[in-house]
Amino acid sequence: DRSVSRGLGDVYKRQSHNFVFRNVNSGHFLDVYNNETKNGTNILQYVFNGGNNQQWQITHVGEGLVKIRTRLNTNCVLDIDRSKNNNGTKVQLWNYEGNKNQKFKIVQRYRGEYVIYANTSNFTKCLSVKDGSKNYGEIVHQWEYTGARERWTINRVITTTNVTHRDGFQILNVNVGISGWFYFIPPENGYYYIETVGGKDTILKVTDFDAGKLLVTADDNGGYGGNEKVYRYLTANKRYRIDVSYTDTMASGKVGVTIY
Repeated sequence: DRSVSRGLGDVYKRQSHNFVFRNVNSGHFLDVYNNETKNGTNILQYVFNGGNNQQWQITHVGEGLVKIRTRLNTNCVLDIDRSKNNNGTKVQLWNYEGNKNQKFKIVQRYRGEYVIYANTSNFTKCLSVKDGSKNYGEIVHQWEYTGARERWTINRVITTTNVTHRDGFQILNVNVGISGWFYFIPPENGYYYIETVGGKDTILKVTDFDAGKLLVTADDNGGYGGNEKVYRYLTANKRYRIDVSYTDTMASGKVGVTIY
């Protein structure tokens, strides 16, 4: 049993922590439609935008189950429409009432990849992107497990400028002509992926801060939502500065960065 208690550790119990859910198949993020909080609001996948509608809190509710609450509203959670257990049932936002259809079990399927099983189906159905679509704006519903469309990476949003562990998610404000940045202090020697998400035509730079040496620059993917990714050996306890900027010096917006 690789449930949330093992896969995500104890951080899900701390209600001050926010998480982002990224679909493994599409690379898009779990999103509340149009920032709405009324009962019945659709849940979908969308390109990263850094908004509260893409940030979630995971709270333990007993028996290995959790509720998943949007950062938009303290009382709005993921909900399986009318407690149905058939494939294709809508996943929506609803005021928390403590019912079975608002409780989930998060199970680690592979390293860093999780399946979100619905309690109302006795854990035979899970959160899935309709038709396995890679289009942003596609709805999220429940379906029996088939593969990558039902798997999600779940990363805790980090708000400090010093990151000291893998799998955190930093949201940077990249302003006109000014890069967003933070320090990464690796917990151990090894190779790390450093990846940006969202934005348009971003540039990613990794610098050995203590040595004052630029190690790598990535700026070749482009396109809205295009990611930059580098794979680099980093030394434990050294300080590396991660910088993100736009090729268009007049552009601004939010860009996500994850290290794994």
